[in-house]
Amino acid sequence: MEKAKYKRERKVPFLPSEKELDCLVNAAHKKLATYLKLLKETGIRANEAWQLKWIDIDIERSMITLNKTKKHGTPRNFRVSLGLIGMLNALPKKSESFQW
Repeated sequence: MEKAKYKRERKVPFLPSEKELDCLVNAAHKKLATYLKLLKETGIRANEAWQLKWIDIDIERSMITLNKTKKHGTPRNFRVSLGLIGMLNALPKKSESFQW
């Protein structure tokens, strides 16, 4: 029996426009909107965002520190908008981690 041949098609991935991303964020409920805005502004991976802790947020300087990276990446800092900081502050602070 002959092995099936597969030829992978390479395509340019779909990238939504800034306006489309903003519409998605605005249509989501509070927690999801905050999560999506965080991903949009920082470009971090979804699982990296899930592991953020409150200690990683510097409200006064509008900075987010990413210490736990996936794929052995380099820890880094991100400057974020005051709007995102306000959205993060509105989340419940029941534990040291975010309550997505």
